[in-house]
Order: sequence, then C-alpha cells, then structure tokens
Amino acid sequence: QVEVTANVARNEDEAELQRKRGISITEIAEESEAAEAAVALAEEALAIADDKSAEAEAVEGMVEEEVAERVAEEADETADAGDEDTENA
Repeated sequence: QVEVTANVARNEDEAELQRKRGISITEIAEESEAAEAAVALAEEALAIADDKSAEAEAVEGMVEEEVAERVAEEADETADAGDEDTENA
C-alpha cells in the first residue's frame, strides 16, 4: 500500500513554508487557528485576573477607608473624653 499526499501552494512563500514544516498549508492554517484560540483563552484569563485584581484593590481601599474612619472616631472620642476631664477638674 502506497499513500501519496500532494500539497498545493498558491505561491512560492506557501510552498517554502510547506517544505520547511513538512505539512500542508491547510494543516498550517489549522495550527494557526488553534494557536489563535489559545491566545484568546489566555487573554480572557488575563482579563478575569485583571478584574479580580481590581476587585481586590477596591476591597483593600474600602478596608483602609473603614480603618481610617475608625481611627478618626476613636481619636475624636479620646479628645472628647479629655475635654470632659478638663471641664470636670
């Protein structure tokens, strides 16, 4: 049994590419599509990671703001208590 494969190239560049790769232009195109799909998935994963990072930064900012508010409230309460002690003395 003999199997014969003929690759058809539209131009010399395609012919050279087929010779170098040892596969047909159709197979090269399929590989390219698979690579593009992988890149698209990677970009989607990066976008999700960016969203998660932004979300984490927002939460961190809210926590910092809450802590700052509590510190300010505590400082106000301490100052008010000191004022009352001064008035009672």
